[in-house]
Amino acid sequence: MTGATHNGNDFFNRLREIVEANFHNEQFGVTELAREIGMSRSYIHRHIKKQTNQSVSHFIRTVRLEKAMEMLLDSDESASEIAFRVGFGSPAYFNHCFHDHFGFPPGEARKRAMNLHENKSITDTLPHESEKNSRFSANRGKRKSRKTKVVWFAVSVVFLLALFALPIYNILFADATKQKKLAASEKSIVVLPFKNLSTEINNQYFADGITEDILNRLSVIPGLKVVSRTSAEQFRESTLDAREISQQLNVNFLLEGSVRRHDDQVRISVQFIDARNDQHIWSENYDRQMTGIFAIQSDIAQNVASELKTVLTAAELKKIEKIPTNNTEAYNYYLLGRFHSSKRMNEFYRKGIEYYEKAITIDPEFALAYAGLSDNFHLLALQGGMDRKEGIEKAIELAKKANALDPNLAEPYAVLGDIYNYEHWDWEKAEQHLLKALELNPNYSTVHQYYSELLAILGQNEKAREQINKALELDPFSFVIRHFSTLFYANTGEFEKALDENKICFELVPDHDWAISLAYQIHCLMQNEQAAVEYLKKVGLSSDAWTPEELDSVFINGSFKGFYEWRLKEGKYRATKIYCNAMLGKDEILMKLLEEQFLEGRLSPMNTTAIEFKSIRSNPRFIAIRKKMGLPPLQ
Repeated sequence: MTGATHNGNDFFNRLREIVEANFHNEQFGVTELAREIGMSRSYIHRHIKKQTNQSVSHFIRTVRLEKAMEMLLDSDESASEIAFRVGFGSPAYFNHCFHDHFGFPPGEARKRAMNLHENKSITDTLPHESEKNSRFSANRGKRKSRKTKVVWFAVSVVFLLALFALPIYNILFADATKQKKLAASEKSIVVLPFKNLSTEINNQYFADGITEDILNRLSVIPGLKVVSRTSAEQFRESTLDAREISQQLNVNFLLEGSVRRHDDQVRISVQFIDARNDQHIWSENYDRQMTGIFAIQSDIAQNVASELKTVLTAAELKKIEKIPTNNTEAYNYYLLGRFHSSKRMNEFYRKGIEYYEKAITIDPEFALAYAGLSDNFHLLALQGGMDRKEGIEKAIELAKKANALDPNLAEPYAVLGDIYNYEHWDWEKAEQHLLKALELNPNYSTVHQYYSELLAILGQNEKAREQINKALELDPFSFVIRHFSTLFYANTGEFEKALDENKICFELVPDHDWAISLAYQIHCLMQNEQAAVEYLKKVGLSSDAWTPEELDSVFINGSFKGFYEWRLKEGKYRATKIYCNAMLGKDEILMKLLEEQFLEGRLSPMNTTAIEFKSIRSNPRFIAIRKKMGLPPLQ
């Protein structure tokens, strides 16, 4: 085999021989080829990619198809029989691949060859002369016969060369056209939730975990926009076709699949679809033991990269092929932890922590499990699910442990960046960590959201809008991201846009407290009193702060002034007093309350950007508060 690594022809001939020897095995794929030839998967991938611009799976399929063409021309077997003989489990899929490869269905191969054979026109181009001289006529007949044979031989050669040169043409010319087309349009994909076909319904966590792992590996592919799992989740039970889903998510490609697990055996089936015209591009079935699960995920990501004509660097390939743990039991606990954590409620964060800790007990070097733990403690602390100081300290400790084990994980940098922003007010470190997270995973929508919050706090509103828009591109169905987009529009005085954005929030999560409160505030700022009152009634009912009747009595004179003064008398919380004094224009009292809140360490840096404080942004005392926070004045 040493010679094969130095001689390109020998190497490819050997690869073809191995594939042909395994035509009977439908499941023969990249892993099996690498094992047979005694080389690493990445080595084979690099060399095939360099020479043919194909992935290894694509190369294997090409060998199968070219052999099928030979058999079609040399035998009387049907296309379906030949499909099975060359390793295609589905004649329909074979027909699809054959047409894509050669430009016509397998049923036309013999017909096209016969038409060429029967067409004698090319041999009849010599002028007919008088045949008075029989000897001349006989000689002419012999010459014509020889010429006919030569011409037919040439035509046959040209025909066969055309058939087998077509894949090369596709690589050199057709693929170049396709690449230009893709370069002109955005490379974007959504990985739809994989279906759980296991006999046990409880294995859904495993299918969801496989889906997200593949999504994360796809995020490594340069220039590829990968829609977040949160938005993909909206289409779990959808009856929409690929084109309709792509239009809603603004993507060009879909990856869908299913997972069947029984004991230690796993079958993963995937389909890659050009969603713009609802065209099936390729599909694969993978049958492996659990120990081979990461190889499957890597193969799928590399196949997608190949179809998108993306050349992966060695570093990118290393990320795609990364094995997070060698212990399948630890990985199983990790998937359970992620499954519960994704429900985004405190009780499920605690359940996620339980499984992440089990994973770490089995594999103390499991960086992803530490990252999951860090994020759960971070969110529990922010959402009041545990003591804030204790939760933040644990989150920092675990994030740093994850980084020490694997410095290429984006998640720990995201957690640390958000903590440096809101807890430590260390804006420089916050930006460094968030930018590092984006460098490692540009498709991480939550980091774009975190970074937009930091930029808004710093008063860089245009950049904040760019980042929140990017987060929405990646995760258009995220309520939280959409809420911050609404807030940013409101704080920059773009009230109509804020209301439009908030309507989407209501569609995503009907009657959410955040959306109701923002709707009231925006209508109030726009002096749409009737609409504001309606939302205020909903605020009162959800918070049990006032009844609709109490609110109506306050608004007898049709003025918000009465409402704010009433709330100042009834309100027990400083936040209520701050808001009401801001809306009443009582700047002196407002400044005193803000200074008290700041000295107690309870003033959120994001709150200083509120549009309600616009009248005091130029106040020296307000500027001083921002300066003590390390923040510049606001416009």
